[in-house]
Amino acid sequence: MKTETLPRWSKASVAAMPPVWLIFVLPTAYFLAAFISISFFGTDTPIWASNAFAVAALLRNPRRTWPVLLALAACADYLALAITGTPVIAFGIILCDAFEISSVAFLVQLTGASALSESMWAMAKLAAICTLVPLISSTGGALLVALSFGAPFVATWLTWYLSVTCGLITVTPLLLAWTDKRLWQEERKSWQAILQVLTIALAVGALGYLDFRYHVTGMDLSVPFLLLATFGGGLLGATTASAALAIATILATMAGHGPIAVSAGTDTIKEIQGIQIFIAYILLIALPVGAILEQRQRMNVQLRERQRDVQRAAQAKSDFLAVMSHEIRTPLTSVLGVADLLYQDDLSPQHRTYVKQIQSSGRYLLSVINDILDFSRLDAGKMEVETIDFELPRMIEPVRSQMAPLATERHLALHFELDNVPPLKGDPTKLRQILTNLIANAIKFTSQGVVTVTGVWQPTGAERGICRFEVRDTGIGIPVEKQAHLFDAFSQADTSTTRRYGGSGLGLAICKRLVEALGGTIGVESLSGVGSRFWFEVPMTLGKPTGLEESEKLGMMKRSPQRVLLAEDVETNRMLVTRMLRTQGYQLVAVETGEQALAAATDEDFDLILMDVNMPVMDGMEATRRIRTLPAPRGRVPILALTANVLPEDLLRYQAAGMTTTITKPIDWQRLFDAMARYGQNGRGADAPHTGLSAVGQELREQLHRLDDGTGAGMRDIARLFIQDTQRRLSELGPTLEAADADGVARLAHAIKGSAGNLGLRRLASLCDEIETAARTAELEAVPVRLDDAEAEFAGICEALAQLNTEPLPPCAS
Repeated sequence: MKTETLPRWSKASVAAMPPVWLIFVLPTAYFLAAFISISFFGTDTPIWASNAFAVAALLRNPRRTWPVLLALAACADYLALAITGTPVIAFGIILCDAFEISSVAFLVQLTGASALSESMWAMAKLAAICTLVPLISSTGGALLVALSFGAPFVATWLTWYLSVTCGLITVTPLLLAWTDKRLWQEERKSWQAILQVLTIALAVGALGYLDFRYHVTGMDLSVPFLLLATFGGGLLGATTASAALAIATILATMAGHGPIAVSAGTDTIKEIQGIQIFIAYILLIALPVGAILEQRQRMNVQLRERQRDVQRAAQAKSDFLAVMSHEIRTPLTSVLGVADLLYQDDLSPQHRTYVKQIQSSGRYLLSVINDILDFSRLDAGKMEVETIDFELPRMIEPVRSQMAPLATERHLALHFELDNVPPLKGDPTKLRQILTNLIANAIKFTSQGVVTVTGVWQPTGAERGICRFEVRDTGIGIPVEKQAHLFDAFSQADTSTTRRYGGSGLGLAICKRLVEALGGTIGVESLSGVGSRFWFEVPMTLGKPTGLEESEKLGMMKRSPQRVLLAEDVETNRMLVTRMLRTQGYQLVAVETGEQALAAATDEDFDLILMDVNMPVMDGMEATRRIRTLPAPRGRVPILALTANVLPEDLLRYQAAGMTTTITKPIDWQRLFDAMARYGQNGRGADAPHTGLSAVGQELREQLHRLDDGTGAGMRDIARLFIQDTQRRLSELGPTLEAADADGVARLAHAIKGSAGNLGLRRLASLCDEIETAARTAELEAVPVRLDDAEAEFAGICEALAQLNTEPLPPCAS
């Protein structure tokens, strides 16, 4: 079958044709505007808007279509002139108009002046072109009228020039703004917004007419409303309201109303020029402001886009670090675990030295990984600060236990001096991390002498004060010129220090950011060759005594669990944990998958379960969820998560799945033993969970008891108020999200986050923080999933609260 193709000349002619709708719209609009102007005012029209329609059409279409568009405009121009009785000079006027239209369109396109939403300078260039080109076209038109009708050339030229200039400056920005796709996308205009712009513009025009009609303020009343339209609708509002006000001015003045008509009297030329000057006046007020607002809006959009790019990059970095951390920690667990087992065997001194080197190198690698992760979280602003009661001696004891072997190994004395510090309320975990980094730093750079740690409470009010810590050493010291950059990331005193002592250079940077996160300050005083004193101060409030005495701790240690289920898919890790726990007298059942763990927990009684998170067939979280559905007592068994994932959001997911607490890999054996002693008590555990949210229930109970007034009524009142407020706000979040009210979503999520954070409900607070962040960055599409998670988490919290109170609480909506 033969395929017919269009001739080359036919293809070119089709490509040069403008859209079909424009072929009808342009000549119609041009004719109507010209016909109205000539019919009412003749050649002395105050505003000639026809050419602006043609200029806008040319600018919004490819240049190859310009000849057709110019021909359509010329036909409409001739028709209007012929009908209104001026056919004699029609061809001359058409030539002047065609020159003006094509010249303005060419220069605007050449200079980029049509992009009004991008820059205020585009508006300035458009105004300059629309002002300069008519100087030439008006000269030709005025000369033609003067020769044909004997009219005075200067007066005719001035009227002609002002009329075409007012038309171009008034109508061209209006048409360009309403046809600018980028402007619509950036402003996210809806039909309601369009209606609002048109309503305000009509109101401005009506007020302007009334102001002229009744001489209310002498043209001043319309200006504030013109600015209101500009600020409310941006460039669309400015151009539309200016056009409406220009039309109202013309109509009112031609009817003999207003100060322009009064001032001109019977002088029509003076009246027309007065109208033109007033139109120029309102345009100078509205259009620059509208252009500035659009530029600002565009910059805001670009800023939001860049902010989202930065957030995505930060998330990608966090994900990468999390994956790398997991992949490094998993084999490191085996390395350190085997080294610990070897160290317990009967080794020769030389072999024992080798094993110690393996242990030292492995723990150093682990500290570098931890530093990088901590710095990444701090850099991304994801490090949360908690506020709980604690006692300083108990907070520092793990630091002393951890640092003492390091000091002994380097033949250093390690002294702790605490000045009767009362119980405090703050973040003991971060204080412990800061002290650990500073003490480790002091030990590393001290070859002989002593490292002294002091803690002092300095009251500043009845319940408030500052806790000051100092870490002094007799080490190498730091030159004064190096101290200014000591707390910068990846920085040490000099490169020789890095080569000699090692380290990532992140420890002090992390300390500084942690102290700042706690609202405190940190500093250093040092002399080279003498030693250093690092200090930091953190504002705190007085707290309450926190619990167990040493005798009670020992009693708990004696009630350690005996029968333990271990779920771990890595054979080496399974062997290590089994060997280590059996040396402590535990009876172990070891399985490889979550499915096997579920089957064992269903069929047998265990005092405690150690559950790896990432396992084949069924992961640890799913196995935990299913175990929590088992009837008591098997569904209440404490479950300790074993994982190489250490990001806070991961730990919250494990907690939400029903895991009691988390032990991170590589395993700190003493921490594991302490956790097993704490959560497992002679077979069942008094604090073991009744539901999948047991950890939430335990933390919530501790926080409510801290807030209680001692009678129990305070705890119930707080719980009841929390349920009522959170339930109401969650119910409002759905409709607010459907209405695409980003500010409302952010406000409600922020309120829930605050109350949940105050009660220590970190999972719910974290979900609401994600909802708030998504709303503030205009990413509402990410909210529904987080909202579902928050509602499910709240339902679990309600269940936990019901177990903690003796009186019934308001039911949670399902």
